[in-house]
Amino acid sequence: YYKLVFEFMLRKIKTHALINSTANNFANPYFGYVAASVSNSNLFVGYVQGLGIFSSIAQLFTGNLVDKKNNRIRLILLSNSLIAFLCISLYYAKDPLTLALLLTSLVAIQGIYGGAWNALIGELSEPNNRGRFLSSFAFIATLGSITAIFITIPLTYLFNSFIPAFIVAGILFLVSAMVLLNIPEIKIARQKLELTRLKIIRDYYIVNFIFGIFWGFAWPLFTITQVRVLKMQPYEYAIAQALHAFSTLLFQPIAGKMVDKNRRLSLFTGKFGLTIYPIVFYFASSPIHIYLLNAFTGIIPALINVAYTAYLYDLVPHGYRGKFSAEFNLIHSLSIMIGSLSSTYLVDHLSERMDLVNALGVGYLIATIGRASTAFLYLRFNDIKKQ
Repeated sequence: YYKLVFEFMLRKIKTHALINSTANNFANPYFGYVAASVSNSNLFVGYVQGLGIFSSIAQLFTGNLVDKKNNRIRLILLSNSLIAFLCISLYYAKDPLTLALLLTSLVAIQGIYGGAWNALIGELSEPNNRGRFLSSFAFIATLGSITAIFITIPLTYLFNSFIPAFIVAGILFLVSAMVLLNIPEIKIARQKLELTRLKIIRDYYIVNFIFGIFWGFAWPLFTITQVRVLKMQPYEYAIAQALHAFSTLLFQPIAGKMVDKNRRLSLFTGKFGLTIYPIVFYFASSPIHIYLLNAFTGIIPALINVAYTAYLYDLVPHGYRGKFSAEFNLIHSLSIMIGSLSSTYLVDHLSERMDLVNALGVGYLIATIGRASTAFLYLRFNDIKKQ
């Protein structure tokens, strides 16, 4: 009986995950493009690309709360409803200030959702097939992403704007919240947290922070290249996102098996593989080059989706996964924001002395060297089962 109840709940949770991912991908991938469209400031684009820090601060509060109060489902419902309202409100974002206020609020509320959601999925995962379990949710998320993007392409082509996509996102966020109505809260008892694990977690945080700076360093440069160098239209930008999502979907089951087989190798491969992106973006002279890059590198984001969270859950016992997931995401987002703001400041400074393409090239060189060198730091972490 309990197994049947659990399977029923898991089906509803996965249905929610599919609809929520679809809604999310009608909105989030295009915030950077909209920022670059409404403002000529590269620093503003960097700010928008680094907004994840506000999400992570909210997650830090939420993750600790849900671990203590066991109110994960309730917070997911409330936050999704607020996200829906803010997505629809983006219709009124015609200037940088309004856009910044709405996006900052939206991303912060997404952090409340993320704190509750990560805690829920973390507690449901088990060590032996954790990679496959998390990969199944990443697969669902990518499927939702592809669905959203393939609908966004004709929408943006017809309206030459992402506003219709934001409105659709708001509606779907409400629907995804309704799916979880009447689902009972899952009560989790806290287990003992070992001091030896805390030391490994601290080292894991430090390595992710260092790598994250160089990871985030390239993010706004990608957007600036696509909008201001390659002059990509909204529908072309959406096509690039679709190819990225479809390639990830194909490789996601393989990534789950790789993570379960060898956590350490998966950690290194995922991060070292990210070095290819700044190299290709620097040499890209047409949207076709971005399409090809996204079409043939799906194994990299597929590993990113699973390996790092799986290793964190290996370290953290039941009853603490909301708290430590939030801390991990905060450190990641802080490093991304530092990297994003640093790179846009650098490009703005260099653009006064050279053309935009060469200024971007300097940024891409720093990102490539930084990503490649710091990826080797992940080889210091051994599989927990072997320790």
